[in-house]
Amino acid sequence: MAEDKVRAKGCLITTLTPEAQAGFQKAMQPMYDQLKPELKEIVKKIQEVK
Repeated sequence: MAEDKVRAKGCLITTLTPEAQAGFQKAMQPMYDQLKPELKEIVKKIQEVK
């Protein structure tokens, strides 16, 4: 698993609670709104991955 490889290299992965994730997304929304259309599509695809 990719996550295991990343952790084995010493990286810290922080998992947010749903509430913390929602707060982060709300705080970042003004930045998302200013993205170029092609970058908005990439961000949208990333957000859809679960």
